[in-house]
Amino acid sequence: MKKVLSLLLVLCFALFSCAAMAEEAAADIPGELTVTGEAQVVVPADYAELTLGVSTLAEAVSEASATNSATLDAVIEALHGIGIAPEDMVTENFSISPVYDYQYGKLGESQTVTGYQVENRVRVTVRDVTQVGAVLDTGVAAGANEAFGITFCSTQAADAANQALQAAVAEGQRKAELLAEACGQTLGALISVTESPYGGSGGVTLKYDAAVGGTTILANDLTVSAQVSLTYQLAE
Repeated sequence: MKKVLSLLLVLCFALFSCAAMAEEAAADIPGELTVTGEAQVVVPADYAELTLGVSTLAEAVSEASATNSATLDAVIEALHGIGIAPEDMVTENFSISPVYDYQYGKLGESQTVTGYQVENRVRVTVRDVTQVGAVLDTGVAAGANEAFGITFCSTQAADAANQALQAAVAEGQRKAELLAEACGQTLGALISVTESPYGGSGGVTLKYDAAVGGTTILANDLTVSAQVSLTYQLAE
């Protein structure tokens, strides 16, 4: 019986010692503080991209394709005429699709083909943002019957992204120092930095100017944003 009691006492002492050691080890582990830093840099748009297309419909594929090709050639030639370089126009999409006279109750393969639709779309880069409206009007006048996807861009976007990242890190560090001080702690070493996808944003306003018979496109500035997560050690 004495041996059992002695063994129990030894076990209790061992458990107490382990718990004390674990508590002491935990006390030695510094705390951590995680903050988020955000920043934005605004840059002017200095070029634009848009899509112009020609969609044609005819009973025969050959007729629809020939008409489409001739019309698109006229559109491209007209854009060349107002200064759009050949390398600034690339094919974005080309498709040929049957057009059906759908009748209720018929299986898909039993539907009647009434014609064919051919679509050819060209992505156009406009180096002068003030000419976007003129490009649209010229393309439409030459035969384009599809226009969409206007995007304003900036050649300064990469530099702006770098500036936004640096500013986001600085903002995160400022917040971390403020929070550490408020908690009565000292900000220690930086443990990790994580960049979050944030990107940029811009806008475009379109209106038709009846007085001059043209489309006016008003570009907005681009806002390039960055977001980072910073984790620091803390010490009392």
